[in-house]
Amino acid sequence: MRESPRRLRIFNRGPSFGLVTFLCGEQDRLFWGYIEWAKSPPTLQPLSDADSLDQAKSTV
Repeated sequence: MRESPRRLRIFNRGPSFGLVTFLCGEQDRLFWGYIEWAKSPPTLQPLSDADSLDQAKSTV
């Protein structure tokens, strides 16, 4: 990710996985991503397509 994400919001959270939205870019585009809380350190990973989003929603 080139720019720092802003306005991170937790959409849904499980015991070790969080589905999030965040803004990024000059025009504040909305992106979906996930955070694995069990990893050290937890890191924001953007979701690249609709299939990834569907898989993440079923994980939480």
